[in-house]
Amino acid sequence: MAPVTLFRPVGEAELALIRDSEWRQFPPRLPDQPIFHPVLDARYAIRIARDWNTRDSGTGYVLRFAVDGEYLSRYPVPADGSRMHREYWIPAEDLAQFNEHIVPPIEVIGAFKASGDDERQGSQEHKVPRRRRSSQNTRVGPLLTRRASRLPGTTGNECCDFEVRRAPPLRIVYR
Repeated sequence: MAPVTLFRPVGEAELALIRDSEWRQFPPRLPDQPIFHPVLDARYAIRIARDWNTRDSGTGYVLRFAVDGEYLSRYPVPADGSRMHREYWIPAEDLAQFNEHIVPPIEVIGAFKASGDDERQGSQEHKVPRRRRSSQNTRVGPLLTRRASRLPGTTGNECCDFEVRRAPPLRIVYR
């Protein structure tokens, strides 16, 4: 069966642990986190990273990764909510085995920084425009985003060869 592409919104601390694994696995869950929730829709992961992770850690990242489809088929996707809000529920005790079925690497595809004076609320107020286009914009899925340029001194293979812009409105920056 073909690999299934999934997305995961994370904060600074979890991103550092994933980077330490050389972009191959997710860290074990904390005792108060019994379920690992990778999501099926990039828009949902973006919303979580932008609206929740920026409040909790100041920066939210969106990761994209693939998992062996045959292995993943053992986990049902709960049918509650809209199609955009679908996610797998992987029990914490299964995460090590789940990591063995990831098709590396795990990639950072977006970053969000809390903005404004009150970082706990800044990211909620800013919307990405959907209709207007300019020479500086590019369409990525349903969202209009700013084109990112490589940061000085990067080759394109590093984790963080994207910019995180602090000034409103928030911009999703992909590499």
